[in-house]
Amino acid sequence: MAKKEPSEPHVKPADFVQGGEHKKDIVVRLSYSIIERFSEGLYSSPNKAFEELVSNSYDAGAVRVWLVIPDNLCSDSVIAVIDDGESMDLEGLDELWNIGVSNKRTAKYETEHERAPIGKFGIGKLATYVLCSQLTYICCREGKYLAVTMDYGKVEGHGKGVGDAPPMQLEAVELDRAEARASLEAAIGDNDVIGILFGKDAPESWTAALMSALREEGARLSRPMLNRILSSALPLNPSFKLWMNGTEIESSKASGELIWNWEVGIHDASDKKWSYADRVGTDDEGRPCVKLGEAGVVRGTAELYKFTLKKGKSEKWDRSHGFFVRVRNRVINLVDADFGVDVELNHATFTRFRMEVDADDLDQYLLSPREGVKDSPALKEIREYLLAVFNRARVALKDKDDSASEEILTPEERIASAPRALRDAPIKRILRRVLEEDEPTIREAMGLTSDEARSAAEALVASEDRAIEEIMTDNLGREGRMVQFDPERHALLLNLDHPFVNNYIDRADAVEPLKLFGATDFLTEIFMLDEDVAPALVEKIRSMRDEFLRALALTHPRSAGVVAEALRDAITLRNELEDAAADALTLLGFEVTRIGGNADADGLAEARLGARGAGEGSTDYVVAYDTKAIEKQESKRLSVTSARTSVLRVHREEKGADFTLLVAPGYQGQDMDDSLLSKVCANDHVTPIKVEDLARLVELAALRPINPHRLRPMFTKYTVAEVVNFIDEMAALEPSEPAMIMKILNIINQESKAEDAVSVDVIKTHLKLDLKREVPAQEVRDIVTGLHRLVPDWIWLQDDWVALNASVRAVIAELRKALADMSDEAAGDLGDALEAEGN
Repeated sequence: MAKKEPSEPHVKPADFVQGGEHKKDIVVRLSYSIIERFSEGLYSSPNKAFEELVSNSYDAGAVRVWLVIPDNLCSDSVIAVIDDGESMDLEGLDELWNIGVSNKRTAKYETEHERAPIGKFGIGKLATYVLCSQLTYICCREGKYLAVTMDYGKVEGHGKGVGDAPPMQLEAVELDRAEARASLEAAIGDNDVIGILFGKDAPESWTAALMSALREEGARLSRPMLNRILSSALPLNPSFKLWMNGTEIESSKASGELIWNWEVGIHDASDKKWSYADRVGTDDEGRPCVKLGEAGVVRGTAELYKFTLKKGKSEKWDRSHGFFVRVRNRVINLVDADFGVDVELNHATFTRFRMEVDADDLDQYLLSPREGVKDSPALKEIREYLLAVFNRARVALKDKDDSASEEILTPEERIASAPRALRDAPIKRILRRVLEEDEPTIREAMGLTSDEARSAAEALVASEDRAIEEIMTDNLGREGRMVQFDPERHALLLNLDHPFVNNYIDRADAVEPLKLFGATDFLTEIFMLDEDVAPALVEKIRSMRDEFLRALALTHPRSAGVVAEALRDAITLRNELEDAAADALTLLGFEVTRIGGNADADGLAEARLGARGAGEGSTDYVVAYDTKAIEKQESKRLSVTSARTSVLRVHREEKGADFTLLVAPGYQGQDMDDSLLSKVCANDHVTPIKVEDLARLVELAALRPINPHRLRPMFTKYTVAEVVNFIDEMAALEPSEPAMIMKILNIINQESKAEDAVSVDVIKTHLKLDLKREVPAQEVRDIVTGLHRLVPDWIWLQDDWVALNASVRAVIAELRKALADMSDEAAGDLGDALEAEGN
């Protein structure tokens, strides 16, 4: 009997697609193993998978991208990535699912989009498999609206290769304008972006990628984390704007240190000797400008940054430096950073310099919508003005450099002053060796992870150029190397995500030592390879050293008693209170990111809780926290004016946080539920907590099952009294029993062989055998965490692994000392009870 061929799955548009006329069945051959290899393998992080969708929008020539991520994500939520780039017709939707084929790397593509594309293999759309089971595209092109859905659920379980999978039929439908709008509203609600897509100034072309039937990874997307990832990947470029839930995501480069700026029409008038001083004026709307004889009205700003803008992940998307000339709101020189200025622009200044100008009067000189400005007196005139402002920036930079001590060298200058035999020659020899032999253990260190990097390395090896011109910081991932070479930029990259670097980089005096340490670390590795030490041995040494540095970043944690005391001692000290609050939230189980600065929150505290049951969404949440020390001893209560709760609300919304916590020594009217401060806190959803109460909570957490999951309700309390009542409820929780603590300490001690750590599951199993009853893993985890909070130097804890750094008796002695320094409410008689149990 002949083998029956598998039926062809037919996929209709998602349920939220309203109406539509069937136009075509798109045939897709796709096996589960192919999806698994190209999605989970390449995009294991949900945030990275999401970043890939934004890259697709960039590659489509988008100027604007809107991200819609609902609050309280769950499997039924719909996530949207919408852009105004070039969309797809039926042929384009057909080509979309040709896995491994992309039209992005053609000369025609780059000419049309004036961008070098990021994607080149045509597999980026598979990143969505990590996030969802259904992916729907709604497209607008040339006045027509199309919709089609891919259902990954119908692929799972089929075949190991493309040829083994039965073809899928994706039903593409054409919608009318009303149906397209209704479909988007059914998916994402009455969102502002819908008004843009269907409004008076709607883009001619747009695409909405809508992810539904979310997987666990998709429901765990962290908006604050995603904001940080996209911010670091976003260029400081007016030709690409990104919004998340209506709030614009700014490039992280915008927060770089600014050392000079120029406002056209304002600074021109400040120097009477300036050749353009007599040409200042205002435009038709009263805005400052310069009026050039041929080029007309010019408005804008110029900025010079302390560090180069030509760095980081954003470089793969677009440039952040140079001139950006807009005509009627469109940048006309996306690729041409120097706008054709026929002068050799100083590289050291130009990569730190950016100037945005609006020159609408150039419209009459445009050759075509995308080809720039024809040669004319107007073009020459505006180029001369741009060059004049740039030269002002050069002079400002020179004056700043001249004012600095000549004896202070940058890390780059220190490396450059070393003999070439120590710095350049070994690097180039190792580069040549990897290019010829492609040794995997060295490839990553030398940054040879793409064809472009290999080409740059070949050019560097053949040149007389310095191998290291810069030591830059970049985000290379928490598990990435601490230092990596970049042959394209002739730079060493110091990994900001590495725990050791991340632990110290925020200290103002630590950046240069870290760069020098990283450069020395890298050059030592290169020297060993150049001396023919086996690459495998070099990698083993590097790996061990890296592991040690990661461990060092976690040493000297502060105990609950010390943190509580630090909080109480810092009520009049702004910086100290900020640090103590961060330590307190860390001890309570949050992952804390310290920010600081007068114009921002002090930090973010992220609770990574994950899903609490099958099919449930993530319960993660983020708290934006702020501290207010009161320096005047006679007044220990914060006023409504000083609390600035409306500003704190803005900080929360900008950071995409869920809650706001305000820490202060006390609050005016704190004893009255109807006080003005209580009202503004309720209005702006700010949780006020006294320093003393936070210190009390820290002490209680050492012996009670207090963790971010249990603390979540506290952030919905908006009066001091409600917060105090909540902490009273935490104090009423049963503390850990001395007998149980002793059992756990003895189990850890007995099960530790050769100083290996013991898992929570192992402890749980032993307790079940000893007590003849089931002890929940969370209860064991809470006890172990509490003990670590009390004596962090004596009980090591990481994730679910625990170890003793001394004998049980020595640990008990330290526990008694720690408990003796704590309040009676928190410690009780536990110290003496532990001693009695130990005897």
